[in-house]
Amino acid sequence: MSKFTVLFATQSLMHDESIKAELNPVAVELSSTSQWISNTVIDSRDTIDGSLFIAFSGAKVDGHDYISVAKDLGASLVLVERFVDVDIAQIKVSSSQLALACLAKAYRHSWNNTKVVALTGSAGKTSTKDMLAYCLSLIAPTQSTKGNLNNELGLPLTLLNTDIETRFLVAEMGAAELGDIRYLMGIATPDVALITNIGDAHIGRFGSVETIANTKTEIFQCLKEGAVAVLNADDAYYELFQERSQHVRSVTYSYINSVTDVYFSSDVSSGENKIQISNQLVTANLPFSSKHQKMNFISAVACLSALNVDVNVAESIASYKNVSAHRQIAITLSNGIEIIDDTYNSNPAAMKVAIDYAASVGKNNRRLIVVFGAMAELGKFSEPKHIEVTQYAIAAGVEVFIFCGKESDVAYQYCLKNGIEAFYSENADSVAQQVLASMQASDVVLIKGSRSLHLDKTVDILLKNEESILGGHSACC
Repeated sequence: MSKFTVLFATQSLMHDESIKAELNPVAVELSSTSQWISNTVIDSRDTIDGSLFIAFSGAKVDGHDYISVAKDLGASLVLVERFVDVDIAQIKVSSSQLALACLAKAYRHSWNNTKVVALTGSAGKTSTKDMLAYCLSLIAPTQSTKGNLNNELGLPLTLLNTDIETRFLVAEMGAAELGDIRYLMGIATPDVALITNIGDAHIGRFGSVETIANTKTEIFQCLKEGAVAVLNADDAYYELFQERSQHVRSVTYSYINSVTDVYFSSDVSSGENKIQISNQLVTANLPFSSKHQKMNFISAVACLSALNVDVNVAESIASYKNVSAHRQIAITLSNGIEIIDDTYNSNPAAMKVAIDYAASVGKNNRRLIVVFGAMAELGKFSEPKHIEVTQYAIAAGVEVFIFCGKESDVAYQYCLKNGIEAFYSENADSVAQQVLASMQASDVVLIKGSRSLHLDKTVDILLKNEESILGGHSACC
């Protein structure tokens, strides 16, 4: 579908003096036409007919070397930091990143009928994004962040690849340091903003949970007049949320607190899940049972309320299927073993949530095995956090640990010293072999770790070997 015209792109960039935009003769000629841009990419391999290719000069790869490739694949226009000898429309700018942000901001401000929901948080933001996007898609054309396109490059690309027919965009915002969320907010200017929670993900990079909280709450501080902040009343930083959002309207939500605008209640007699939204009650047959997923759903419903759309659409969540791969996907093998694939990424808070879920699946005396992949970006907190999570897992009933990644060695040694059955494997392949050697019928096996460990490969190996090694048949979700 169409995004914007070449004329729009050139005018937007020429308007900003800091970008110092110059057009080559082909671009001058093309800008006078009504040609549409179909897609914006920073990787030439993603180019399709009518694409805008933005060339970045990286430390190892220079995008300018791939402009011919982009042209051959159908690119119509390229942004460059230096003109190259390729017969294609080129706009030379002082900074590709600055031009990307400028163009995305201009495109965002051209929307008249599109509402933007921005969300961030230490855990749960992708699941919440997927649930919210699913519900909104039942109302009107909806798009959302794909993969991990949530940073200073990914967010502008998400905006630029939003079709003009879209009515709702659900966009994730990630942060590496204080000021990152503020930067992204200046580009996206959302109508609704949400923080799922504040935890210790990437604490090694930030230095403290307080710094994480100050970084994340930039999403509330930067809201424009007329926007709505969606506040998690159960979070330890709820008062900070309120303080940073006092200049805009807010919608509050909670798992149990009936004083909030949106809260969850469960009818024990009927087993129904009910969401109270002000004076309205929504009954939803949820396709998941874990508390953290219910909390994610409540936050999505709160966003629906903030958007003033028909919240009854939330009842359709019964048909929702998790669209994000490797995020707490339960796979039941034919011999009763339950594999929980949560290999997308990891941090201490998310690891505890996953352990809670595995424990709920493993109730009624099923043995719990945890493949504990090392958690990255914890800095000086790495050793105590790995031990803390291990202690949490032991208290939750985990009987067998299989560690992977050098940062997890301290937790492995802790288990050995305390008489807990534990193994250490070097990589995803050897982890799989150890799991196969350790598993027994009806076990629950949680597999989780930082993305760099590629533990999704462990899951693939286990499924491929089910029939030959475990004597089972085909796996099913």
